[in-house]
Amino acid sequence: MGTTGGSATERLGDAERGRAIQILNEHWKEGRLDPSEHEARTTKAHGAILRQDLDQLFTDLPARSPTWGVVEPASPVTRTDVDLRPGRPADAAELSALALRSKGHWGYDADFLEACRSELAIGLERAVDTVVAEVDGVVSGFHLLAADPQLPAGVGELRMLFVDPHHIGSGVGSVLLADATRAAALRRWTSIRIESDPGAEGFYLHHGAWKVGEVASGSIPRRILPLLELSCP
Repeated sequence: MGTTGGSATERLGDAERGRAIQILNEHWKEGRLDPSEHEARTTKAHGAILRQDLDQLFTDLPARSPTWGVVEPASPVTRTDVDLRPGRPADAAELSALALRSKGHWGYDADFLEACRSELAIGLERAVDTVVAEVDGVVSGFHLLAADPQLPAGVGELRMLFVDPHHIGSGVGSVLLADATRAAALRRWTSIRIESDPGAEGFYLHHGAWKVGEVASGSIPRRILPLLELSCP
């Protein structure tokens, strides 16, 4: 890709990492990276510390930008800007990579994200149970509801809700959460449980969830997560 400007040993900020991930997304959409290559490189970009760490991710790709610029946040969206559709088996790899990128939004390092990879993976069978959000034809997030026999009657689980970092704060997450609660109500659930990332807890509380306890992380030993509940309309 050539030089990205600045010293190779210059330390990076979130803006540079975000720009690199945005460019990797563009190369993946244009067919230069397969899903596994795209996932591996975006994970490394999330954990990059020095400018040279990003440079080596692009040595076999054509130049896209002369420097690591700032990722412009997505414009605010409304419900009519977001297209929701059922997930498909072909979405599995893309949704897995998106979940990992979204988790990385909270500043976790590469080792942490690698430990979460298995738990965040979307298999072919589970992909069809997701609802996928698209903005301008590009996948921007998804949610996954699941029944849990260990929960009280009438309570389901919001197993996953992830938004691509570029769209975090734009309203895509709110659209997905509203759709999840409507879908849960159609299943005759009165509420849904959410094992939230600590960074996302405020988002759910803002939308009316309340804390009912804590739960151990399924990926990180001795890590405790907030357990929330949200009423269905």
